[in-house]
Amino acid sequence: MSEIRYIPNLNNEMAVHYSESWDKGYDVCFSNIFAEYKYSNDDLAVQSEYEQIETKNEVANSWEKEMHPALTFDFYKLSVPLTVKGKWGYKQTKHAEIEHNVQQPYLQCDVKILENFSASLISEYEFDGWDNFGKNSVWLGGELKAGISDNSELKLFAGKEKGGKVCRNGVCKYQTPFDGVRIELSTNF
Repeated sequence: MSEIRYIPNLNNEMAVHYSESWDKGYDVCFSNIFAEYKYSNDDLAVQSEYEQIETKNEVANSWEKEMHPALTFDFYKLSVPLTVKGKWGYKQTKHAEIEHNVQQPYLQCDVKILENFSASLISEYEFDGWDNFGKNSVWLGGELKAGISDNSELKLFAGKEKGGKVCRNGVCKYQTPFDGVRIELSTNF
């Protein structure tokens, strides 16, 4: 893994991360590149990022590539601090001679309502060509997070989650696909 980071001043930051791995016979390869630029001042922050993941398995005769450009805005000075994130994923797969391409638009809004209370609204969609736009799965959800003590927080999620890496209310984790209502209690020791 390698990383190059450049911080020319307190308002700007740029970084590029790259990692690669392969098995002993070089039949299975994985590579990941992530680049980001952040700008911030007293009123707002803007972050642009691009991630690309590529996997090749010669034994299984498969190849997969995911690209995820994203743009995030944080508005600090509003009466209710707001974060808006938009992402457009593109996934290409090839198994044997069969190719499949998927578009994955994503929009998320996080708002901090009180000192210990925040909310998120999430919308994610997936379609395999403009001819099928509006005909595929939509994942809509909302999450409320409340700090109930210095070391504990309670989360209530309702809706559908596609699964994978999920970042909400300042925390990132991997989730399995979900549809329904979920209550979580997190305590730090």
